[in-house]
Amino acid sequence: MTKLFRVYDLEKKKWVSDSAFISDNGDLYIAKKTLFGTKLELASELRYLAHHSSGYQDCNGVTIMEGDICETKLDGDVVIDKGLVIFSDEFGVFIFLNPSDNTFAILSLELAEFLKVVGNVIDDPDVFPYKEEEVAE
Repeated sequence: MTKLFRVYDLEKKKWVSDSAFISDNGDLYIAKKTLFGTKLELASELRYLAHHSSGYQDCNGVTIMEGDICETKLDGDVVIDKGLVIFSDEFGVFIFLNPSDNTFAILSLELAEFLKVVGNVIDDPDVFPYKEEEVAE
């Protein structure tokens, strides 16, 4: 089954496992264990960061998610460049940012075949350092 999203707890500095849910309207809920069972609480956007699935898989069959750092490859193992996958609210699509030449491409099935996920901005911040303000531009 394809992973639809992943959630990071900024306060505890760890990924949330099997206790996060996204409602139909996009609200994020975290399941909290209580004395009488489990309760869903609306998650704070200041505490939790959700990365959504792009719906595409890289050349190794790994689901490409928001925040993933990917290498672009040609035939074989020749690495051409490294970039970042983000969701563009303006265009309503996932895009692959290429910082070396300051370009981007809309993520597609054809492009995904040439990408290899090598990390993400949370677990591997040094692989592809960026500032959120620069990405927003």
